[in-house]
Amino acid sequence: EPETVALANYCRQQKPMQVIAFYSGSGEIFWRTPVGNHPDCARLAQLMALTAGYDLEADIGITADLGFRSFLAQQAPCAAVDCVLRCYKDPALQRELYSLLEETLMTACLASI
Repeated sequence: EPETVALANYCRQQKPMQVIAFYSGSGEIFWRTPVGNHPDCARLAQLMALTAGYDLEADIGITADLGFRSFLAQQAPCAAVDCVLRCYKDPALQRELYSLLEETLMTACLASI
């Protein structure tokens, strides 16, 4: 897809320090890939999991090799994690999710220092 090519080229050119991909789901942080991990990846994932209260998952296997984390591990080495956010239908809980997301992103920023 053109947007995938654009994002891949951007990451190769800019060489980000860390990348966090957000998905909706059950509240987990995935960080490991079969192709190797950036040295800061485990620390970033652990801090985010502690802040969010999410499970820290070791995502090793065939599906782990297909994602953006694996691409970054090979092409634009940086700490990369997938944050699977718990999603709620209740508007009050959605506001809590925003606060949690804000706090988790702040923790991620501090982890890169």
